[in-house]
Amino acid sequence: LNLAANYCQRLILLKAGQIAATGAPEAVLTPANIEDTWCVKAQVCKADAGITISYNMVA
Repeated sequence: LNLAANYCQRLILLKAGQIAATGAPEAVLTPANIEDTWCVKAQVCKADAGITISYNMVA
């Protein structure tokens, strides 16, 4: 996610084979979209160099 967030100008977020969101990384990779799509809580931090997404995968 972090690579896509920092190197892509536009993203398409898919959920169950359907388009859930499209647009700039800041608009697509939101905590709400990440939780809805992958069922994980994430933090999105914005900086001059782009955004960084942090999350924990708990089994």
